[in-house]
Amino acid sequence: MSNTIQFPEDYKKYRRFKGGNLPPWIFIEQKDFKESLDAITNQYPWHDNIYPFAICGGTDDVAVFAIKDTKTVVRIIHLATSKGLEIDGEYESFSDWLLEAMKTTIAFIKA
Repeated sequence: MSNTIQFPEDYKKYRRFKGGNLPPWIFIEQKDFKESLDAITNQYPWHDNIYPFAICGGTDDVAVFAIKDTKTVVRIIHLATSKGLEIDGEYESFSDWLLEAMKTTIAFIKA
């Protein structure tokens, strides 16, 4: 079994076609990647095989790619919470997360 994060095809396609931020979700730029990764792994070292790709403004939520069995899934990790309570959600695919993020964006811009 490979423990290497593979970017899902739907994520690569979204980014290739210049899919951008979905306020309040902001995609993490390469220059900020290490800081985001360190923030998670310093608090929750058992989340060591992840790739953070988006943060939610106004919250402590970070969307990450993670390995579940042999598949890459999206997990929402909430920073600054107790051990065992840090996972706020999990999506089977980037597209599933993207749909939820779009709903959040619509609610955000309507508010």
